[in-house]
Order: sequence, then structure tokens, then C-alpha cells
Amino acid sequence: MIEKTSPRDKWPLTFAERQMAAEQSMDPGSCAYNVNLVLEITGPLDASRLEQALSALVKRHTAFRSYYPMENGEFVHRIADDVPVTLYRETHAPDNTPYDLSCVPLFRFTLYQNVLYLAMHHIIMDGTSEAVMLDEIWRLYSGEELPPVALAYTDYAVWQSEQPEDKDGKAFFTEMFADGVPENEMPTKPRRPDVLPFAEVDCESVIDVKGVDEAARKYGVTTYQLLFAAVGLTLAKYCGSEDVTLGTAMSGRSLKQTAGMVGMFVNTLPVRVKAPGLMTVGEYVKTVSDTIRQVKKHQTYPFEKIVPMLAPDRNASRSPVFDVIVNYRTEIPLPEVQGTLGTVL
Repeated sequence: MIEKTSPRDKWPLTFAERQMAAEQSMDPGSCAYNVNLVLEITGPLDASRLEQALSALVKRHTAFRSYYPMENGEFVHRIADDVPVTLYRETHAPDNTPYDLSCVPLFRFTLYQNVLYLAMHHIIMDGTSEAVMLDEIWRLYSGEELPPVALAYTDYAVWQSEQPEDKDGKAFFTEMFADGVPENEMPTKPRRPDVLPFAEVDCESVIDVKGVDEAARKYGVTTYQLLFAAVGLTLAKYCGSEDVTLGTAMSGRSLKQTAGMVGMFVNTLPVRVKAPGLMTVGEYVKTVSDTIRQVKKHQTYPFEKIVPMLAPDRNASRSPVFDVIVNYRTEIPLPEVQGTLGTVL
């Protein structure tokens, strides 16, 4: 059970924070871990009142006042007592620029015409935190007085640092890759660059959601598991291999006490997918579904421990362990607040 901890000068980093800080330090100029929420505002908006709500939000949650300087060769987690909040009013869309983890703030709030940009570094925010943040912004904007935060992300960090090593998780992933980690190469003409670049192109397509849901029910799996299996099969085809590894993002919130916390809990884990030619589609989908469920049982085993275990010789030209990740997110519902309705774009 997580318990409230006393204030201190610096806090332990969670596994997720350490991994995120390490990745950012490899390319300080990268925006790969910038989280940008874009909300279209339809209806009247009091910008000054919104700025006050954002300021109250930052005071409530330690994550928004966090920064991660390097001290004696290691990252440390410090909390600023006060972080002034400014809702920037811009005449043009704000630039997506990198954050310096060694100082606050690790967020930017900007109002551009009728669009609200909520930008922050991933080290202080995950998908579940986004829902908590948006809910509280609109409640504070409405003038509601919220109860004090019972437990902070820093309390979770202390709790995690005191836990014994997860031997079951280590054994599970060691067994999954007992014969090594397959390297999946796409048959592309360009040579792989020496340093993995940040993707600069977004490709969008529309699929029949109803058809996907019906297929998932047919095979007795979730929509995510079906889509994951489809991506795995496609990757296997183009790599010319029946053995591929994909990444999956797990919430990392295995304790009920973490449900309302703002912070970085997401843990990325590898899923090894095998698609023998003699296996039917139904058998393959079920195998993938079973594997994902097994991985979920060990969703808190830190990826930062998996990397040195499975890929001790880091290759800067590719991501460690896997190159492709399958993420599945649902739209965050937003309430209407006194005639102001926000829509996530």
C-alpha cells in the first residue's frame, strides 16, 4: 500500500522516469517525447479564469512542478515550490520545441484563437493523467473547490523504490527471449542511419471500426489484441520472418491508489509474436491474445531492466528490443462547462 511521505529535498525516480530521462539525454534536441493536447473551444471562454484554473492545477500536482537535473552523474527528481503559470495568447500556432529536463516548467499552455494547446514532456504525463488533468481543469474553471490530493506521484515513487525485485517478471521476459531477440529488417533501399531519426511524417488512414469490432468478437479477443495481431502479421510478411517483436504500452497502474495520480506510469514492454505458416488465422490471433495477457500480468516490470538484459550493446541506429510499437487510445470525453465545450483534435 502506498503511504503519504514527508517532504524532502529530492525524490527517487520511478523506473518510467529514469527510462524517459535517459532517452531524452541521448538526444536533448528531440521532441519525440513531447505530449501535445489540442482542444478546440466552441463557445465563450474567459481566458483569465482559465489561466487561474491552470495555475491551481499546477499547485495541486507535484508532476507539474517536477524537474530532473543531473547530479553526480545521475538524474534526480526535484520539486519546485512554486511554478508561475502563464496562458500564452498567440496569433499563430506555437512551435513544438524540446524541453530542458533540468529546469521548470516542463509544460506550456497556449491559447491560439479558439484552440487551446496543452503541451508537456511525457516524463510528467501519461494518457490516464491527461484525463485527470482535463477533468480538473474544467472543474476548477467552473469554480469548483477540489479536495486536496491524497497521494502524489512522489509518494508512489518512494513506494516503488522500496519494493523487492520482481523475480517473476524477470523470469518471464528472460524465457520469452531465451534464444535471443529477433532483429526485424524491412526490405527498404535506404541504408539505416547511424542514429535513429525522429519520424517527421504522419500517415493517416480510416478503417471500418464496426468490421474490426465484429472480427474481434468472432475470435473472442479485444479490439486492441486483434489490431496488434494484424500489425504483427503484416510486419512478419514484409520482414520475411515468422518471428517478430512488437512493443506494447501498458498503463503501469496496477494499484487502485494510482488511478487519480498525475505522472508517468506507462511502461513499454516487448511482445514476441510468432506466425508459423501452418497456423490458421484464428489460432494465430488467439496465440497473440494469450501472449499479450501474459505480458499484462507483468506490466510493471521496468523496461529499463529489460533493455540491458536483452540488448546490452545499445545500437543508436534502432530502438532497443523492438522497432515497432502498437498503441491504442480512446477519445477522452470532455464536459461542457457553462457553454464552453472542448473537443480534442
